[in-house]
Amino acid sequence: SQEYLLYRYNINKNEIKSFSYRDDGCMGYMKFINHDDKVMKKIPYLSYYIPMRGFFNTARCSLCIDHYGELADVCFGDICVGEYAKDTVGVNSIIVRNHYWNNLLKQASDKGYVTINKISSDLINSSQGYIFRHKKGPGIVAAFMLRKILLKRIPVYDIPFISNFQFKYLIREIHNYVSRFIGKYPSLWFIIKILDNSESC
Repeated sequence: SQEYLLYRYNINKNEIKSFSYRDDGCMGYMKFINHDDKVMKKIPYLSYYIPMRGFFNTARCSLCIDHYGELADVCFGDICVGEYAKDTVGVNSIIVRNHYWNNLLKQASDKGYVTINKISSDLINSSQGYIFRHKKGPGIVAAFMLRKILLKRIPVYDIPFISNFQFKYLIREIHNYVSRFIGKYPSLWFIIKILDNSESC
């Protein structure tokens, strides 16, 4: 995706000193800094992310059922809903699953390094609606079905899916498959750029 962004915004990578996807607050900006420490380009996160979303994902991402790092001791995520929707500082949700990390987090809070507020699991889930429907809903069922139709290998999980098949999600997964194909070949990137420009109009 980095190579595409250089192509999309007509930037010579030899002129870049530093690069960031999300800088300057939340949800942030993609920034290109040159060797004179001047900003070459600064694009709002949603302006560049949404048009290229899906084109550069790996196929295995569509086959993963774990969005919250369910086996991890601690995981982090954006939370752009409710009172946090207008956040400009950078508030994150944190899920902690053992006493060690919980104590570290409490120590960091006591020493003033971080500010902690408790939030409900419903609020976290509502902030991840699209991904939640895919990882735990009809999206993952459709992704597996398409892989089977294409005679491609699929992972084996030791838990059953909790959703039934829905045709509209199969159509969406076919769209994602075509998008990944386009993203794989630089000769086809002009299609992404055309779609980006049409969405911006």
